[in-house]
Amino acid sequence: MKFRVNTPTVVSEVIEGEAVILNLDSGNYYSMEGSGAIIWELLSQGLTVTEVGNWLAKTFNAHSDQMINTVAGLVDELQMEGLIVPLGEDLPDSESLNLDNMAVGKSFVEPKLCKYSDLQDLLILDPIHDVTDSGWPKANIE
Repeated sequence: MKFRVNTPTVVSEVIEGEAVILNLDSGNYYSMEGSGAIIWELLSQGLTVTEVGNWLAKTFNAHSDQMINTVAGLVDELQMEGLIVPLGEDLPDSESLNLDNMAVGKSFVEPKLCKYSDLQDLLILDPIHDVTDSGWPKANIE
C-alpha cells in the first residue's frame, strides 16, 4: 500500500536530514532525523512499506524483514497521528524515482517520531486556518 502526506492538514519539509512535520489541525509538530527523515521522504515519494524496507535493507546492508517491520511500525505511528493517509496506486512506480545518494554517508538508526505540543495553542490561533483561496483571511459575508 502506498501513502501520501495528509495535505492540506499536514505540511512538511526535510531540512539537512531532519523531517519537520506540522499538523495544522492539532497544532502539534513533529521531528524525525536520519533514517526517519529518509523513510518520510521515501513514503512521500509513493513507495510502499515493502519497497521502503527493501531499499533500506539494500542500502544499509540489513535484513529485509527487519527493515520492513521497522517501516511498518513507523507507518502505524504516522497514521495514528494523522500525518499520512493511504493512497491508491496512482503515483509513479518506484523505478522512475531518483533514490541515488539519499543515504550516502549515513548509517541506519531506528527511526523515532518526536512529537511536540508546546506551540499548540499558538499554532491553532494562527489566522492561517481561516485563509481562503484568495490568500488572506476574509470575513464571511452573511
